[in-house]
Amino acid sequence: MKLSRAISYTALGVIVIYITAVLFGAPLLSHFGANFIFSIVLAIVSIFPLLLIAEDFDSLDSILFGERQLSHKCLLIRYLSFGGIFGAWFGAFVIPLDWDRWWQRWPIPCVFGTMIGGILGCLASYMKFSIISMYAATSTYHSQLIKVPKLKAIIFAEFDADKGPVIRIQVPGFLFDAKRFDTFSNAVIPKPELFHRLIKVNHVENSDGKVYKVMGHPVGIESDSYARGRYIFNICFVVDKNGQDSCIYEPMVQKCAAYLTQMEKDTRFLSQSQDKLPDLLLNIFEGLNEHGECKIPVTDQTTIYLKLCPSFHGIEPPKVEPYMVPMFTQIPPPNTPSHIPKMDVLSQKICLKVDGVRCIQEIAMMVQIDTDLVMRCVRNLHFYGCLTLIPLFMYANTYIATEQLHNFYMNANLIEIGMTMKDWCQRMSPRQYNVDERRAIQFGICHGFIRKLCIYPVSVKKGDLRRIAKLCDGTRSLEDLAVIFRVSPVKLLKAVRDDGNFVFMSK
Repeated sequence: MKLSRAISYTALGVIVIYITAVLFGAPLLSHFGANFIFSIVLAIVSIFPLLLIAEDFDSLDSILFGERQLSHKCLLIRYLSFGGIFGAWFGAFVIPLDWDRWWQRWPIPCVFGTMIGGILGCLASYMKFSIISMYAATSTYHSQLIKVPKLKAIIFAEFDADKGPVIRIQVPGFLFDAKRFDTFSNAVIPKPELFHRLIKVNHVENSDGKVYKVMGHPVGIESDSYARGRYIFNICFVVDKNGQDSCIYEPMVQKCAAYLTQMEKDTRFLSQSQDKLPDLLLNIFEGLNEHGECKIPVTDQTTIYLKLCPSFHGIEPPKVEPYMVPMFTQIPPPNTPSHIPKMDVLSQKICLKVDGVRCIQEIAMMVQIDTDLVMRCVRNLHFYGCLTLIPLFMYANTYIATEQLHNFYMNANLIEIGMTMKDWCQRMSPRQYNVDERRAIQFGICHGFIRKLCIYPVSVKKGDLRRIAKLCDGTRSLEDLAVIFRVSPVKLLKAVRDDGNFVFMSK
């Protein structure tokens, strides 16, 4: 319907362009073929794409002259149309010149001008959309950083074989004296049982009366080359006690500890060449406070990358399973040409395959990367708020409404408990209302209106020695069993149902 309408109006546009060209000086009848070719080219470039995308005259006006931010597709069509028109206009400038070249004959300059203008318009739309996307992402990130409490100091402490816990370095200046440090040194350099754990001291009162919060990640490296057979250190971030969202620094502390641990194991960076550490900590302090991120080359093999994540609120990302489906939550999604080059190689491959339909297992097979690596990458993207994880959509699934649906719509009985998706589709026929059931479920899960009931097969046959019967004890969901047996949940569910010796619990 839309295509036939676009073709009809484009044909009308050819006539209008023909008349307009004649009014601007083109021969009326002697160059009928040339006029007609030019009219067709300009109509195809400047009119046909507009009519394909515009629903009505209001949307057409919005695409051409609207001031609101357009989608990439609408922006492309706008620049393509205007580029074709202006290209034809500027192409006519060479016709009256006395150069006597073959390409000055009507309508060759205008036809080529139309095509070149359309191409330049497409390139301009791409550049503008990339700039808008980058600016939006940057401005959003920096606006979120405004609320982040600033670091007051970074301290590096270690266990001295003669003196015990001591502060070796404080940046940007002196903050805690030895007497004050003794009051919380047991938390900074703790017992071995607390090594490699995040430790926070929420109330540290300094001699000037100010109260701080200190968070660190103590590390103990075992080796006979150290005094007492162990090197103990801790890098701590200090923030104001009343600062909100100070938990945003927790991953940074852990990551810094991991970097320093690896450098100590590789080059004895901490125990033997500590003279470089003050400048390193100062660069980290200034980078995180001023820009929210830092990139610091330390050695030929090591570069420290740190970036604050304003969306982190002290909650670890969920456990990722192979049959979970990643779906982007950012607009535009981070799989555009402006985002991809900024990612690591693994994320570049994975983001291009994320479509809200494929599960992690399928993505891993498509990019030919180990599933565990893909799960770790997806978990990291989830941590930074790039995507969310939803259950694999199957027509055998059962979904129920949550309490939040009452706030969205006062009828929570649209989905009855115990009704599979297949039964619901047969009963409600959503496609006749132009509703895509897969997208509807994704929308509901992402916004918390509905949730999926997990299926737990339970073996009821006594003395069944099969492996699947032993595993089906009511503690493992269908997805967990599918991972164990390396088969899709759909095939496993069919096989278990056909067996007849299992019952199913949903919760």
